[in-house]
Amino acid sequence: DLVVCRAGATSVAELAVVGCPAILVPLPSAPGDHQTANARALADAGGATIVADADLDAARLLSEVDGLLSDPRSLAAMGKAASEIVESERIELSSKQVTKELSTRLVFSWFSIIG
Repeated sequence: DLVVCRAGATSVAELAVVGCPAILVPLPSAPGDHQTANARALADAGGATIVADADLDAARLLSEVDGLLSDPRSLAAMGKAASEIVESERIELSSKQVTKELSTRLVFSWFSIIG
């Protein structure tokens, strides 16, 4: 699999969560150029390549897609790199969810005992 898309925060996060390599084309009119920053985070981790909107035409797109699809090992490595960017966040989030759930159950149990 290979995705070609803009680099909004949700899109980039979804790519990282599912571990899908991508060619990101940041929206040039995005406020504060935030899409380039989003794209750079995934590209710096090795999970994507970035093509500026001004540089994208049919020939460039074909070249980028062909280059990646013709190298399955690199494509797999990009997918793995994309998924690794969220792994530590996922672990931290999971521990917070467990702590919250335990706290809620302990408080509920405590009220059940005294109530």
